[in-house]
Amino acid sequence: MNRKEIVKHLTETANEVQGDINAYERKAGQLRQGMVHLRRSDMFVAKGDFANATKESIDAVKYLPDCIEAIRSAADTHFSMEQYSQALSYYVDLIKKYPSLRDIHYQIGRCYTELKDHPKAIPEYEKEIALSGEAPDVHLQIGFAYQRVAEDILHTMNKQPIADSGKKRTECKAAFTKAKENYAKGIGAVDQDTINDWIRDIDAVLKTI
Repeated sequence: MNRKEIVKHLTETANEVQGDINAYERKAGQLRQGMVHLRRSDMFVAKGDFANATKESIDAVKYLPDCIEAIRSAADTHFSMEQYSQALSYYVDLIKKYPSLRDIHYQIGRCYTELKDHPKAIPEYEKEIALSGEAPDVHLQIGFAYQRVAEDILHTMNKQPIADSGKKRTECKAAFTKAKENYAKGIGAVDQDTINDWIRDIDAVLKTI
């Protein structure tokens, strides 16, 4: 390699390094910005200002699209603002990227519960139990969801005649039974007497179906 070639090589190398540095600086800038927004979100949450916390967490996700803390912050702050559809979107994104995370299926189930989409809530709660183990509070949520499903079926049956009423009656009874089973596993989250009262109420309804 002659001097001219050396100079040319050094120039090309310098350009390549400079390009890498610029890319690094851009990336580092994005990371810093994202962390600033995430810290601001945490500060607003501590103050109970969920509106501003939500704005900051959304900006954090823009800069840190794969950051667990940023996505979780956006999901949680939207949930605190009772913006359940938006919260659901972030929770779903989070569990797709990190399938083994605990508590996220539970939060997805809660979003569906708040949106009154109980059939979709149930499997999410069940996934949480499969992932995290038995939990009385999760079983209670499953029980609530099954009871809502059963009551919706019963309401439809009472409101107007249904061609397949026999099938619907069976589905209704099955959902009430599932509610009872999960309430029975909820001891610890609530007291035994409360569980017994809920189960007695369901038994009374079952006798009328």
